[in-house]
Amino acid sequence: MELKKVTCPNCGSSEIEKINIEQYKCQYCKTTFMIDYDEEDAEIISKKTDLKIHRSRMIFAASGILFALLLFGGLYYSDQTYSETDVAQERSTEPELRYLDASDIEAGIDLSEFTKATDSYAKNDVKEVYTGSWKQTDDPKLVGEYLLNCDDGNMLWFFYEYSWAKDTGETDKRYVAISFEDIRITEDGKIKSNYNPKTDMHSELLGNYLVYGYFDFDTAYRVSITAHPEYKVTKIELSRG
Repeated sequence: MELKKVTCPNCGSSEIEKINIEQYKCQYCKTTFMIDYDEEDAEIISKKTDLKIHRSRMIFAASGILFALLLFGGLYYSDQTYSETDVAQERSTEPELRYLDASDIEAGIDLSEFTKATDSYAKNDVKEVYTGSWKQTDDPKLVGEYLLNCDDGNMLWFFYEYSWAKDTGETDKRYVAISFEDIRITEDGKIKSNYNPKTDMHSELLGNYLVYGYFDFDTAYRVSITAHPEYKVTKIELSRG
């Protein structure tokens, strides 16, 4: 059931003043009248009103959630699209890299930075703990340079000869291999490397003492290069360094 709009039974005016729970007074003709109040009807109307309010709130909440999801989805898609485009643009601007290979050596690529790094390393970082009466007679001498490369990597090897002597006139030599790995070339022919040399620091007896290096060049070559048959070997003329 529904409540109807209250009007004056005398003149029909809707300008009504409520005096108490049952009495009303017409503001137009001043007639006082009563309205029968049905609690059951009021309860039904109240429940219907609450249900309508609840439904309205649910619809509003659902609309808000849907809007938030659509907004988030749009922002996420936009961000993803931007990110993918941005990454693609960055990749397109980055120079492509490839491994240094024999063709670069044949073209006369400048490897002097590697030679400088190995010269310094050979002189200053290959240290002996104790050699007794043996002394180095000269700076380490570069005696061999080789490039090893395959499809997924490369190595650049430098071999240094160390000369030793005693006050008695006795002499000896040792050979140390120093290397670089994963040397790359940009599209415009520039070398990309950390120029950080390394060696296995193999040691051999020198008289009664241990010093770094192999007894002979062939042994150093075999351990450093022949031991890697999966690589193609290119000998580099020392005049290039």
